[in-house]
Amino acid sequence: MTSARPSDGRPDVGAAVLPYVETGGGYGRALRWVLVPAALGFVVDTAVRGWWDALVWPMVALVVGPIVLLTVWSTRRYEKVVVDRAGLTAGRERFPASAIDPVVVDHVAAHGMLAPGQLLPDGSTVTDGRLVGGAYAPTVGAGVLRLRLTDGTWIRVQCSAPPRVVAALQACLAGGDAHRA
Repeated sequence: MTSARPSDGRPDVGAAVLPYVETGGGYGRALRWVLVPAALGFVVDTAVRGWWDALVWPMVALVVGPIVLLTVWSTRRYEKVVVDRAGLTAGRERFPASAIDPVVVDHVAAHGMLAPGQLLPDGSTVTDGRLVGGAYAPTVGAGVLRLRLTDGTWIRVQCSAPPRVVAALQACLAGGDAHRA
């Protein structure tokens, strides 16, 4: 992962370590979202109304818990981003290094994130493209990295640290062997 950056804020390719892995979250969310509130509700309700009335809280956890676990499993599957020497994996989809346009990756590394309608130095225009990985839409607060494939199509990759993904892609497209941990 990128640990150092040049002074101008761009990602440092020399610091990128392959494989770069970005998971979509963890099961600790389920503990914080379901078990902690249910346990706290049980303890408070037991102190106030008695244990028999407080049994509703474990039932709430049994109903809501599987829904939260399914949600966490889904985000871990569809928001996972892996960049290795062979290419980019975003959720369920795999893009070999030969399919990723290095000109766009270098442009993003030098000038920052791309926006739809932006004109590139080669004269092409950035389009929104499709979101890859299997998700319907990006989650709130996630970064979206726009990339062009060598066949000219545009894709959007949801990631939490787009500059690190770009640095890893640069290392991947440069060969990546020198940066292997």
